[in-house]
Amino acid sequence: MLERESELYEQKKQAAQAADQAVSVARARVADATTHIARAEAVLSGIERRRSEAYQRLDRLRSERETLEMRAVELSDEARELAGRLSGLRSDKQSSVDRKAQLEQDDAAFSGRT
Repeated sequence: MLERESELYEQKKQAAQAADQAVSVARARVADATTHIARAEAVLSGIERRRSEAYQRLDRLRSERETLEMRAVELSDEARELAGRLSGLRSDKQSSVDRKAQLEQDDAAFSGRT
């Protein structure tokens, strides 16, 4: 009977050791899985941050493009206005040249009479 109990004890002891070893293996696998999950979450967080930054940059670039397009229209309008003014000034200059020539002719004619 003592022998049987010793055998039973050894079996239970070996079973307990096997269970402890299985628990240790399971704990190690859980720790590995937890590490993998933490890494994946960190990677995901980085990806989400970069995506958010990319969308912000895209919004900023769109806004800048709209501003530049409006400025281009304004500058185009201003260039047309300045071209019109320049044309007007050139015609005024020609009128002044023509008027000066007329006055010089009139002065010469008047001077020639006296």
